[in-house]
Amino acid sequence: MNTPHLAHRAAAIVLLATGAALAPPAQAARPFVTDDAGVLARGACEAEPVLAHSRAKAQPSTRAVALQGACGLGYATQLAAGYARATGGGASSSALTLGGKTRLADGGDQGVSYTLAYGTSFVRGATGGRRYDGVAINLLATVPLSARLQAHGNLGWLQSRSADQQGATWAAALEAKASDTLDIGAEAYGDSHGKPWLGAGLRWSLGEQLSLNASLAARAGGDKGRLGTLGARFAF
Repeated sequence: MNTPHLAHRAAAIVLLATGAALAPPAQAARPFVTDDAGVLARGACEAEPVLAHSRAKAQPSTRAVALQGACGLGYATQLAAGYARATGGGASSSALTLGGKTRLADGGDQGVSYTLAYGTSFVRGATGGRRYDGVAINLLATVPLSARLQAHGNLGWLQSRSADQQGATWAAALEAKASDTLDIGAEAYGDSHGKPWLGAGLRWSLGEQLSLNASLAARAGGDKGRLGTLGARFAF
């Protein structure tokens, strides 16, 4: 059993489970990996704990726990930080992510909104010592299709040593308001080097300050990759 390899895989799962594999840790679209173009208002903050479980064909399962937070700074910008730890196959890894979002164009309820997301990550693996892992940059777009339906698209570039990856990334999602308290959606996401992931998620609002979310995703192809997440969001 190759422990260093499993540690790198655990780090990659951490980034994927928290969204940082395809977008920096400022995403507003949990439980989806696809980010939306929304940006927190000045002085508004959010905290999000996340639990994740992943398994691929002929690989041990990987479990991850993460906490990320973001605050609006004004000037159509928010900054965020996240910490996550993953274990699997007798190995463990942790990731620290720093990032932000800046709105480029606000289309309101009728037009297309565009936002630039950016971030960097640092990973600690089996050998100890936190090291620089990579950077990500994403152009985010949100399109209102109706009063209850939105489409989101992401196109970006990622460099990640733990995932042994450098190249283009993409994501697309449809998100619908099923009721006044329940949002549901489906998405596809991936990169220029591998098979895409297909996923679905839901978000249940318990009030203005608290919501719960869950997602399931599977990777196309023969590795039978599976990823499930449970999370919450606290606004303050």
